[in-house]
Amino acid sequence: MITSPLDVAAHWAIPPSRVWDQVSIRDDSVRVMARLLEALPTREREAVIRFYVQEESAEEIERDLGLTAHEFRRIKSRIRKRFAELTAELVAPVECA
Repeated sequence: MITSPLDVAAHWAIPPSRVWDQVSIRDDSVRVMARLLEALPTREREAVIRFYVQEESAEEIERDLGLTAHEFRRIKSRIRKRFAELTAELVAPVECA
């Protein structure tokens, strides 16, 4: 059962093959996802959790939450984009002077 945004965030962590310090980056990405989920309106948070974690069908979620297919796609797109932006900052190269 999902009890907190951290439960969900663990499922969205950066793939370990993309990072050097796997544990640190994964922990950071889990925190990023938790913050993203906490910032979402309740209905959007529920839609994201049900789709990505509980693996319910888009049609079922749309029907239950009164979303159009277009609205649901936009919700998923926004959160994926924002998560990618925030996690990219975690692995951005640092220039040494």
